[in-house]
Amino acid sequence: MRNTLSDRQRRMLAYIHEFSTERNYPPSLQEIRAAVELKSASTVKGHLDRLRKSGYVTWEEGKARTLRVIKEAI
Repeated sequence: MRNTLSDRQRRMLAYIHEFSTERNYPPSLQEIRAAVELKSASTVKGHLDRLRKSGYVTWEEGKARTLRVIKEAI
């Protein structure tokens, strides 16, 4: 089964990848929230949870700035 990403999820992936490449560390939830123009960090977390379940990103629970892209969106 193929998971289809929303435009917002594609924008999030692109932002995380670009930010991480430029700065050598991943963005915070608040930085992602501002970049994709969301009002709530919990909405960002929901999108990230779905991206993680689909195998696009991963992070270490309970640790800051461990988010990373593991699969490019097609």
